[in-house]
Amino acid sequence: MTLASIGLLALVATLLVFDFVALRKGGTKILILEVAAFFGAGILIVRPEFANWVAHKVGIWRGVDFVIYPLVVWLFRESLLSRHARWRESDRVTRLVQALAVRDAVDLSASPAAPRLLRTPRRLSLRGRTRGAESA
Repeated sequence: MTLASIGLLALVATLLVFDFVALRKGGTKILILEVAAFFGAGILIVRPEFANWVAHKVGIWRGVDFVIYPLVVWLFRESLLSRHARWRESDRVTRLVQALAVRDAVDLSASPAAPRLLRTPRRLSLRGRTRGAESA
């Protein structure tokens, strides 16, 4: 085993420990998938000839290509999914702001000196609970 292999295995182990600490409360399925992927990465790091053998069996000349091609496809997919999730969240926030604007709209048909609210506004707390203006 070379020094580079030891360094790569240490990196994989460090990432796995970090993600275990970060995901242990709610990401069990993701953590199991990550452990399986990192186990496969560990095998390919320790025995790179295995990647060459599998690559030859599926008709790819080099083992590194066998590893890189699916990785690029997966990263592209993750990029698209992440972009879509950000778009959905942005759309949700936009609809929320529109609803709040409609709810707190001011009646401009009243005298211009004293515009009045169509409804009593509710203040939003940081915890998501609402309080009416009369309870403030």
